Amino acid sequence: MTTLFEATHEVGDLSEWDDSSGTIAVNASAAMAGTSSGADFTLSASSNAHLAAEFTASSDQLHIRFYVDRDNEIQGNSEEHRCLFKFGANDQGGLMFGTTSGGSKYGRLFIKNDGRTSTSWGAQTTWDSGAQYIEIVIYKATGPAAGDAYAEWYSDGVLKERSPAAGGIDLYDDWPDEFQFGGWYQDTNTSGNIYFDQVKIADDLSMIGPHIAGGAGRAGGAARAGGGTRAGGSGRAGSGAR
Repeated sequence: MTTLFEATHEVGDLSEWDDSSGTIAVNASAAMAGTSSGADFTLSASSNAHLAAEFTASSDQLHIRFYVDRDNEIQGNSEEHRCLFKFGANDQGGLMFGTTSGGSKYGRLFIKNDGRTSTSWGAQTTWDSGAQYIEIVIYKATGPAAGDAYAEWYSDGVLKERSPAAGGIDLYDDWPDEFQFGGWYQDTNTSGNIYFDQVKIADDLSMIGPHIAGGAGRAGGAARAGGGTRAGGSGRAGSGAR
C-alpha cells in the first residue's frame, strides 16, 4: 500500500494536517478505533471549520479512509450540510451529510466531471449511528474522454452507495490532489459536534480497511484485492479485502 497521507491525532494537535480553520479541538471524546485522541468539530451555522490534506496520486484508484461519529451533530429537518467531506482542490466530489424531513440522518455521495460542468448525485442513503469507518474509493476514467470514472462509499466495509449508480463520468484531467473534512455553508439550525479520526489516504488497488490499534498498517496484510483488475476497466479494489 502506498500511503499518501495519514493523520492519527495521537500527537495531541492538528500538526499532521496541511491546513486547518475554525473551531476544532483534539481530545479524548473524539477518539475512535481504540486510540486516545481524535478531532472534535464544533458545528455552527455562522462559521466554517475544516481540515485539509494535500497529496500527489500516481495510480488510477484513490482510497480515503476515516472514522466519523455524527451522533452529536444537530441539524433541522430537511437540512443538509453543503459538504462535510470533499476531495479535489476544485471540489471534484465528496460525501454530504443531511437530515430528512423526518429527522433521520443520511449521507449522499457525489462526483463531478473534469471542468465541473456535470455532477453525478447519489441517493439519500441512511446513515448508521455511532462511530464507524468510512472508505471512499474513486476510480479514475481510463482516458480524457472515456466517461467511466465513478466513486464508491463503504461503511465498516459494506458498500453503501456508488455514484453514478451505473456507468461513469469523465474525471481524468482533474484527478484529486486534496482532501478536506469540515462544514461549509451550513444551514441555519446546524450545531453540535462531529468526531473525526484515523485518516489514511492511499493510491493502490487494495481496500485500506479498519484501523488496528497498536498495529502496523493494513488489516489483513498488504495483499492486493481483486487481482489488480478493475471491474469493466483498468483496476479495482475488492470490497471484501482489508
